[in-house]
Amino acid sequence: MAALARLLKPSSISFQWVFLGCHGVGKGTYASRPSNLLGVPHIATGDLVREELSSSGPLSHQVVEGR
Repeated sequence: MAALARLLKPSSISFQWVFLGCHGVGKGTYASRPSNLLGVPHIATGDLVREELSSSGPLSHQVVEGR
């Protein structure tokens, strides 16, 4: 992975990775490795949705209504 970090300098290349899979298969575990190595953010959409649902904002009401 160190060689990958040297080749893919975050300032010179722009890309996005998406990890897909069922619950509990290790998406977060696998995503955290390149995130830490390359110094880029790891954004978990499930965490974002859970955070929004726990708030009382207008988007949380839309998400609940869409169930």
